[in-house]
Amino acid sequence: MNGDFRAAQRVYRELLRRDSNDPLGWLGLGGVALRLGDSLEFQRASEKLRSYSPNGAEVRQIRRHLAYYPEVWPRPSYEQ
Repeated sequence: MNGDFRAAQRVYRELLRRDSNDPLGWLGLGGVALRLGDSLEFQRASEKLRSYSPNGAEVRQIRRHLAYYPEVWPRPSYEQ
């Protein structure tokens, strides 16, 4: 949240190394990948996020997190 997206990327990668199914880790990694213009990492995170069941616990956790911390996922440039 301090703008150091490379450091955030390292932290999310480490989190996912420890727990490769953590939905908030994938959400965060996807968000920083978008900000860094890393399309490969963004695609990888997006695929994992899409793999969660729409009614599953992971998606509920993601929605709850984004309700409190919407800045995790950047808004498209046309909305800013």
